Amino acid sequence: MERPGRVNIPSGAPSIRDWYVERVGVATQICHHLGIGTSNGIPSFPGEQPRMVGLAGPGGAGKSTVASMVVTQVDVQAFFRGRVLWLSVGKGAKDRLPALMFELANRVRETVLQKMARRPREATVGINSEDGAAYIREEAGKGDTRFLVVADDVWDAEVLGELRRAGAWVIYTTRKTELFPGTPAIRLEEVLEEEAEMMLRRAADLGEQARLPPAAYELMKRCDFAVLDLALVGRWGNIRRRSCESAWRAALDSIIETQRAGGDGGQLLPWRAAVLRAGLGVLASDNPQTTELYYALALLPTGLAFPPEVALILLYGDDFSESALKAAEAVLGTLERLSILTLEENSGWYHVHENHVDFVLDRPLAKHYTRDTALPRWRRYISSVRALNTYSSAWLDKVWEKLSKVEGEGFVRSPYNAALNAIMDDSEGELLEALRRAAEFHFCREDWSEAFDKYSNLLLIKEQTAGPHHPDVAKILHNLGMCACEVGREKETEGYLRRALAIQEEKLAPDDPHIASTLHSLGVYTRKSGKVKEAEGFIRRALDIRKGKLCTDPLILGRTLHSLGVCAYDAVRLEEAEDLLLRALATREGVLGSVHLEVADTLHVLGGCALKAGRMEDAEKLYLRALVIREEKLGTDHPDVSRTLRNLGICSVHKARLEER
Repeated sequence: MERPGRVNIPSGAPSIRDWYVERVGVATQICHHLGIGTSNGIPSFPGEQPRMVGLAGPGGAGKSTVASMVVTQVDVQAFFRGRVLWLSVGKGAKDRLPALMFELANRVRETVLQKMARRPREATVGINSEDGAAYIREEAGKGDTRFLVVADDVWDAEVLGELRRAGAWVIYTTRKTELFPGTPAIRLEEVLEEEAEMMLRRAADLGEQARLPPAAYELMKRCDFAVLDLALVGRWGNIRRRSCESAWRAALDSIIETQRAGGDGGQLLPWRAAVLRAGLGVLASDNPQTTELYYALALLPTGLAFPPEVALILLYGDDFSESALKAAEAVLGTLERLSILTLEENSGWYHVHENHVDFVLDRPLAKHYTRDTALPRWRRYISSVRALNTYSSAWLDKVWEKLSKVEGEGFVRSPYNAALNAIMDDSEGELLEALRRAAEFHFCREDWSEAFDKYSNLLLIKEQTAGPHHPDVAKILHNLGMCACEVGREKETEGYLRRALAIQEEKLAPDDPHIASTLHSLGVYTRKSGKVKEAEGFIRRALDIRKGKLCTDPLILGRTLHSLGVCAYDAVRLEEAEDLLLRALATREGVLGSVHLEVADTLHVLGGCALKAGRMEDAEKLYLRALVIREEKLGTDHPDVSRTLRNLGICSVHKARLEER
């Protein structure tokens, strides 16, 4: 199959190097499973069922490279009309799945829908972002738009479940052959001998017809024809552009000697570890700074993409000169050439191949260098206003989490206070933006006290610069109210929210979604203070706005229905409460699945309705379902688990009394 130029490589996909070998047989199988070739040129049609296929194999088997090559083929591009997106997933994705799908929703809007659809609703403090999968299915489904998502490095079946719910066609890469039952997964391990020959020739910058020496063939066999190992050794400087037996034999012998010398207790090192360790000597001979950056990258979270500026900081500290940037980019180029780094097409960011992350973390020299040289540079930079204003809160949170593990000092509190204090007398615009980002950062990591302090400072400045009745002031007040509740200042919560609502009702249209959000929050917190009737009024107004606006986020509607059901339960209108809560339950289960904590919350209140109505068996079943979810998600010592257990005990007592009669 013909592969066109790189114009249509999706953003985030690895660049296709000239020495990569096209694995035509695998590409043909992928296209077959997707139905490409039999229905080329046929437009998407209503009721069409998207397909999914996996590429499974160990780390270093070339799965991402094959996927990147497949999506640039002419027939694949034609089948999806260029609507192809690359989604980097990685370990632990199920714990950040809403954020991952929201990111994808924005990219679908930009790339697939060409910005012709509304934007997915972003999160504010106390209100989650819009359900990404539901947004994609609704907006892309309006025109029966066929599009492909390449989900790279998937570890959790939940990710694939969300992509299926979104209506996407999917190619995914994974180490697990049986990750998603019912979906074909093509096993990808070693390359064929003729493919290995071609890869080594290209990697070593030899001609297509160059004769490889015997040592090269021995290397292929010892590497078990694994793509990562062959690509790395082929790019070593001591054999590059050389086809003589002596050069290749010396390279092979260096790996063998490393394997024999480096194992614990006289054991041989695993071959791949020996290849990587021997490769460090090659890196140092090319350029000492290449090894330094290789070590320093251990400071970054596994799988996190980073821009060239990060390499600049790790190598040169605060030197942001053009010459330093060019030098850092040259080192990045060397690591990318050796397949240690993967360059994401279009974004220009890099990430470390997982095998190298695991390897470098165990190197004593790496620990020494990062502790004494790179770590101080990195900490100073990541604590700066420049970093705060450059990267997302989620990106920074991952970086600080990794930094706390490297330093061994636990959770890092107030990392931006010094930087913010340094610009207190600078321009208000810079301070406002930095304070806003710092507040969002602390909220992202659930550091409520710091978030409250930052929003309080932001409020003072915003009221002075924009006036006390500006809509932006209302947003800050709303966020302050959410944080105040989390830090135990419940009395202040209601005051902040009422002030926010007053400004919004004055400045915004009566059916503005921001008003609905504040009404809902105000209803939740006034109910907690015992004003159930007033709380119900707020929540009903929020529901009316959301229904009138034809709210497309079912999760928001589900939460509003749940809150209204709780109010009806408090007022002992049990039949009405059950109706509202059952509607909320159906919505939440449809969006979040049957084992989510929000589902458990609704089940618990439904159990209370059944208990008050005297239906002990129904109550017991509902409480048991809630208990199973809460114990799994929260642990057995959590207060919510205790509440459900207590109510289950009440059910048992009532049942025992009934049986005694």
